[in-house]
Amino acid sequence: MKKLIAPLFILLSLTAFSFDVKKSTPEETVTNFLNAINDRDWEKAKFLATPESEELLDMIIGFAEMAPDSSDNYRFVIVHEKTIINNDLAEINVRDENGDEMIYKVKKIEKEWKVDFTIEAILGEDYMKEMDGLMEDMEEEE
Repeated sequence: MKKLIAPLFILLSLTAFSFDVKKSTPEETVTNFLNAINDRDWEKAKFLATPESEELLDMIIGFAEMAPDSSDNYRFVIVHEKTIINNDLAEINVRDENGDEMIYKVKKIEKEWKVDFTIEAILGEDYMKEMDGLMEDMEEEE
């Protein structure tokens, strides 16, 4: 009997791990990401973000290290009715304690939702194109 229990236990363990456990939703990913930043859990924030987001996160980490620890956290709520999910892309609207709203873009990478925390994603493509145009105009004037 004992000889059967060990292989059975191993088989059940492997089977349990092979099933796809509940994946985080885009909204949960943004919530966890913002909570990680509030908690200064930079590794978790980087894990929840796209690889391209690391540069901006490193800047935030640098600023945070210069600032004293504060018990004041960024308070926010997800505006669920404004969430847009389109296949592997999502836009999650977040409202802060002042009533200001910001859209976080989220991408599915290797079956996991990741926050696109880049300047382009935060400011939007139109703004970035406008800035590129202004920079070109300034270069032409020189």
